[in-house]
Amino acid sequence: MSDFPRRLPANLPIRPRCQVDPSDLVGWDVREDAAAPVSAHSATAPPQEDADTRYSRTWQEHLPHTGRRPPSKGVGNFRGSIDDGHGHELVFESALEKAAAVIGIAFGKNSRIRSQVGPVRYVDDGDKERHSTFDFAFGTGARNTVAVAVKPARRVVASGIDVTVAAIREQHPGFAGKIDIWTEEQLPRFAEHNADLIRRCRRDRHLDDMGEMKRMLGKVAGSVESGHLVRQSPLGDARAFVALVNLIDDGFIVVPPHQRIGHRAAVRRAA
Repeated sequence: MSDFPRRLPANLPIRPRCQVDPSDLVGWDVREDAAAPVSAHSATAPPQEDADTRYSRTWQEHLPHTGRRPPSKGVGNFRGSIDDGHGHELVFESALEKAAAVIGIAFGKNSRIRSQVGPVRYVDDGDKERHSTFDFAFGTGARNTVAVAVKPARRVVASGIDVTVAAIREQHPGFAGKIDIWTEEQLPRFAEHNADLIRRCRRDRHLDDMGEMKRMLGKVAGSVESGHLVRQSPLGDARAFVALVNLIDDGFIVVPPHQRIGHRAAVRRAA
C-alpha cells in the first residue's frame, strides 16, 4: 500500500474514448444550416431530406397481413388497444371507444368482437358514393351481429353519423342484424367500471375460492354487502373479493342495476 501514490499526476496522457457533440447536450441544434436530426438507434427519428424529396412521398395502402391488428386504413391513428381475451387486439381512438370495448368484452364473453369493421359503401342524399367504418361489431353471423359507431352525444348531429347510419340501414340491411350508435347513455361510467373489474378478475379464477364464497352465500337470506362477505371469509380480502367478482361474472350472484361493484355493493344469489 505504501508504493501506491496518494494522488495521481494532473498531466496524465488520457484521451477520451468518445466525442460528444455540444448540440447533443442542449437538445435540438437550432442553427439554420443544420440538417434534420438523425438517430442511428431509433427507427422513428425523421430522416434527412432535401427540397427535392420532401414533397415526393405518396400514400401507401395497407396490405393484408396475418397480424393481430386489423389491417384497416386508419389503424395507425389510434389511442390504444386492448386484448379481447382470445388473443385478438381491439384498437380504439377515444376513451368512449375504450369503454365500449371493455363492456363488450366483459358482458359478451361468448360472442366475437371486431374493431374497425368496414368500410361500408353507401350513397348519400346528393347521390355521391361514400364509405364509413364502424368502430366495433359484436356477435357472430350477420343476423346476430350488432355494428356500433361510438360517438359522444354532443357530436352525433355535428359529425353526421346519424345520417350515415340511417343510410347504411336502408341500403345494406344484411350488413348486420342491428346497426346502432353508442353514446355516453349506452356506456355509463358504472358499467365501464364493472366491466373492467370483471375482465381483470377473470385472469385469476380459482374454483376452490369460488366454492368457498358459494358456501358462505348459501347461509345468507336476501341481500348482503359484499364487503361483509369479504371480511368474514377465511380467504383474505383480495382472494375473497376476486372470487366474488367471478361469481358475478358467472351469474351466480346478482348486483342491483346501475350500481358499481365494490365492497359497499349489495349482492344476492340469483333466483
